[in-house]
Amino acid sequence: MKGMTPEAMAKACDGKLLGCERILGREVSAVITDSRKTIPDAAFVAIRGERADGHSFVRKVLAEGAMLAIVEEIPADADVPCILVDSTLLAIQRIAGLYRENLGIPVVGVTGSVGKTSTKEAIAAVLSTKYRVLKTAGNFNNNLGLPLTIFRLTEKDEIAVLEMGISHFGEMEELARTARPDVMVITNIGTCHLEFLGDRDGIFRAKTACIPYVREGGEVILNLEDDKLCRVTPKRLREMRLSGIDQDRTGHLQPGREASDPADAAGSERERSDSAEEASRAGISGPTFYGLSPDAKVFAKDAAMHGLAGTSFTLCMDGRETPVRLALPGRHMILNALAAAAVGRHFGLTDAEIAEGLALLQPLGGRVNILETSYGTVIDDCYNASPASVKAALELLAAASGHKTAILGDMGELGKDERTLHREVGAHGGKLPVDTFLLAGNLSKETAEGIRSVRPDAEILYYPDTEALLEALPEALQPGGSVLVKASHFMGFDRIVRKLEKS
Repeated sequence: MKGMTPEAMAKACDGKLLGCERILGREVSAVITDSRKTIPDAAFVAIRGERADGHSFVRKVLAEGAMLAIVEEIPADADVPCILVDSTLLAIQRIAGLYRENLGIPVVGVTGSVGKTSTKEAIAAVLSTKYRVLKTAGNFNNNLGLPLTIFRLTEKDEIAVLEMGISHFGEMEELARTARPDVMVITNIGTCHLEFLGDRDGIFRAKTACIPYVREGGEVILNLEDDKLCRVTPKRLREMRLSGIDQDRTGHLQPGREASDPADAAGSERERSDSAEEASRAGISGPTFYGLSPDAKVFAKDAAMHGLAGTSFTLCMDGRETPVRLALPGRHMILNALAAAAVGRHFGLTDAEIAEGLALLQPLGGRVNILETSYGTVIDDCYNASPASVKAALELLAAASGHKTAILGDMGELGKDERTLHREVGAHGGKLPVDTFLLAGNLSKETAEGIRSVRPDAEILYYPDTEALLEALPEALQPGGSVLVKASHFMGFDRIVRKLEKS
């Protein structure tokens, strides 16, 4: 791995070299955390997990050919080559930051309350028409997953697309310090993780904490349809980037105080465009907005929903128009595609290349994945759920054919307003042409109340938990219809999808 010598890694993470005299100057072949997948000459980072402590496997990994270990405690064998650190989790982030700098490969960061993964996939599909792209796999988007993704990069890769997910204050700073994105995309400010971030203003502050870490000459791309993000003027972007920034002793940018509340900026079109030099004075360009309005730099017109068969629209950029067809259904997918188009624009792709990449975009399992089963059409959107994403999924179901059944479960991490938010989702669903609701989970009782508040005669079948719902399937469903499966990941609704696939 380029430049990844023991001494360089130790410097990056403020570690102490022990027993490494014979390997100084040698580059490690990989950085790993799984003791079951030892690679010759790798650096093994001993992470303390919920189920296992990596320190228990240091000797095993070194005996199997690893070059050295990164540890929080000195091994009993003093001759074991290692780097001693205060926190191996923090160390792996700092070392990943070093490797990212050594390679110098452009990085696209993607964050937001909902739509991160779908937008990441759209961006990677677009960029892949011209570049060799490495993207975040699965849910490797946190303070351990992101470094492991960076370590997958090689000198053959040309661009990295990194998803950045957080649930607490301070996490975004660490992710962004590691990734140092050249382009930063923020999809929206929703109602996820309210339990830890308080309210949407807190979410705004936590998500936009990435902006000080965008590299010089980079670009910030925001969703104009979001009522918080649309208020970020060039002046506000400059303030968010420069406020309290200082250099720490490792040379990494480090923000001081939190950015001001987004309500401090009026966000009119005039303010968004009157002085783009405000942002450039901070060393970056933007905000570049995408959306459904012509006020955005990258926007869509003539949007058409084709039920579960997908969507189409005309892509408008820099005075040019290009027809785009997506195999993925839903209005929100158009916004994801526009974000990808804006990133493609930054990296010099032609409109035709952007449209080609979007046309090839395919759904991921658990995220608006349309399955044809012996029962009927199943909309598998069970990977996770928030109020905004459940409402969007219900609207998609409403556009489907046949008897429409919504199988909904609890949404997690919504804080003190969780019951109110579940009722709001229910009320939204009750206004749509959905025929039957199958609900599971304690909080879903509130969803049922919300449905009844607007449609007292709605057909609602309630189950205390996922197990009880599974027992009732598929007898509770009408064959030949359309079914939406949606809940937060902890509900285990993927089991429902698997059962329907087999029925």
